[in-house]
Amino acid sequence: EERPVLRLDMSRYDNTRGVGDFQRQFSAHLGSRGSAARALEDRIAALATTSRDGKIVVLVDEYDSPISGLLDRPDELEEMRSCLQTIYRVLKSNAHRLHFLMMTGVSKFTKLSVFSGMNNLTDISMSPIYASLLGYTRAELERVFKPHVRAFAEKQGKTPSAIVEDILAWYDSYRFSPESEVRVCNPVSVGRALQEKRFYGFWDATGSATLIVERLRKLGKLPDEIEGIKVFPKKLDVCDARTLPFATLMYQGGYLTIKDVDPSGELVL
Repeated sequence: EERPVLRLDMSRYDNTRGVGDFQRQFSAHLGSRGSAARALEDRIAALATTSRDGKIVVLVDEYDSPISGLLDRPDELEEMRSCLQTIYRVLKSNAHRLHFLMMTGVSKFTKLSVFSGMNNLTDISMSPIYASLLGYTRAELERVFKPHVRAFAEKQGKTPSAIVEDILAWYDSYRFSPESEVRVCNPVSVGRALQEKRFYGFWDATGSATLIVERLRKLGKLPDEIEGIKVFPKKLDVCDARTLPFATLMYQGGYLTIKDVDPSGELVL
């Protein structure tokens, strides 16, 4: 059954000029001059009236984007955190109008604070059931993209199997769950590589890793000095923005992944 879909791309809202400007942008994009929370509530209610059963689908992309650039600016971070908490609470209070809600983002540091009142959410980040949801597996590269891989291989003067290995090496083979061996490649990078028939850091070109670069500078370490560390799964679930360990930030940002699980249960990144 078809239902109205409300998609909120939180990365489109500029937070550099303060929370007030962020809220004005958010409200304007939802066609309102009221508060951000009220604008969201009104839009959900209006869309629900167009649905046969009064329910809609809400997709929130990059839910953490408004706060991700403020981790080293504690006062502004707290103000934005409070703002987002008010906005996202609207989703819980309108649960009776939601058929399905999905929220995606890079880091989990907002979970405990921003979503503290939303006990209706299920965190699937490290669930083995959804380990292949957000990327392409080796099997998909070999089966679904077979014609594109073959064309890429011809241009590169390699065999299709060699190109698949190159794609896996270039685009991370990210492992979401320690309970699953499934690894996935970045879909943006894979798509662009197959289209342009060349290897390049396409994903890095889509955004800035300013926060990670700044933390590297403060640590005085290069990335290759951080690889191979061991952490227990609970360490990768840290949500406090003020105390977020660097290795956790690198993992949640996709710059480190689970390479192995040792007998003690520690994850090797």
